[in-house]
Amino acid sequence: RAGAGLAGMATLGGCSGGSSDEIKVVGIFPLSGFPAADGKEMENGVRLAVEELNAAGGLAGKKLKLVVLDDRDSSTDQIADAFRRAVDVEKPDAIFSGYHIASGPEFDIVAGAGVPYYNQNTQEAWTDRYKKDPKKYGLIFQCDPNDTWYGGGFALWLDKLVKAGKYSPKAKTAALLSGDDPYDKTIADSFEKKIKELGWTFSSERQAFSAGKVSDWGPMLARV
Repeated sequence: RAGAGLAGMATLGGCSGGSSDEIKVVGIFPLSGFPAADGKEMENGVRLAVEELNAAGGLAGKKLKLVVLDDRDSSTDQIADAFRRAVDVEKPDAIFSGYHIASGPEFDIVAGAGVPYYNQNTQEAWTDRYKKDPKKYGLIFQCDPNDTWYGGGFALWLDKLVKAGKYSPKAKTAALLSGDDPYDKTIADSFEKKIKELGWTFSSERQAFSAGKVSDWGPMLARV
């Protein structure tokens, strides 16, 4: 789907800040902040895709040129700054990213610029936004399931594992550690709801933490 979108941009001429015989792609990842380990893997994936496409002849007869921008800790201001630089300075044909910690401000920026944006932000809040105004957000593509499927899907997988005899717990009990941000809370809530529907109980109260700020998991694990 991403390749088709880029090919369409190439055919139409796009809004590239590069030359007429190339497709300019901007990748925006958290490369120097606390999510840097994930950010580097996001960059590696996009860079590999670009290299493979170019090795196969490019898209619509044009090679892809990748420019990488760093949104550091992926905070609201840092995301907005990176995306404004992308659309105002780099003027790409498309933007790729993985997830952003404080995702949200980038959507109106790319929608206003008319640039295709491929991401893995995986939040139901964002797909709800796209559905409410598809004309405005029609060039934004979320390339993975919503967060509500993460928790509930894991609960289904765990229960099926037990029913298949591949995991035999002493009792159908669970403990839940959850980040205190909206993304993590949505996943935890969906897991808790589904696992209870499947007849499981919780052995302790939910333990909350702040993403990226836990240096020692021992004390928290001891409480569950």
